[in-house]
Amino acid sequence: MPSRPQQIVDCSTVDGNEGCDGGSLRGAFRYAARTGLIPEQNYPYTGKKGRCKSTGLFARTKPKKWAMLPFGDEDAMEKALATIGPLAVGINASPITFQLYRSGIYDDPFCFPFGLNHAMLLVGFTPDYWILLNWWGKKWGEDGYIRIRRGFNRCGVANMAAYVVL
Repeated sequence: MPSRPQQIVDCSTVDGNEGCDGGSLRGAFRYAARTGLIPEQNYPYTGKKGRCKSTGLFARTKPKKWAMLPFGDEDAMEKALATIGPLAVGINASPITFQLYRSGIYDDPFCFPFGLNHAMLLVGFTPDYWILLNWWGKKWGEDGYIRIRRGFNRCGVANMAAYVVL
């Protein structure tokens, strides 16, 4: 589900989200369950808030439910990512080191695991780091991605991880 960010950014305001000014995973999942999501190729990501487009011509996928992983459990997150696929995660994106991230393995001990204020898509891992896709465009980080050190719950990456059941 979270791989269709533009439709969620543009259209989930009635579910409590505010486009590029913020929102919640709960609001995104609520929107997806209520209206369904069209394929991303029919609603491509632009990196900015737009007008909600009429998408009546395309088949929609409606999630049956969504589930949260155990709070702070990086092992459960690894297993879910390997068996289910990409996960929506909440992140503390407040530190300036996070906002100005360019490359390398992000390992700021002052990126605390509370104050989650941003959603990202967890797409991969190695023994040393998580790989996440950000919605701030390809000019941020490593072509729009960040590598966050594993094992320390940096930025709260494991505190709010969720997936949908289709």
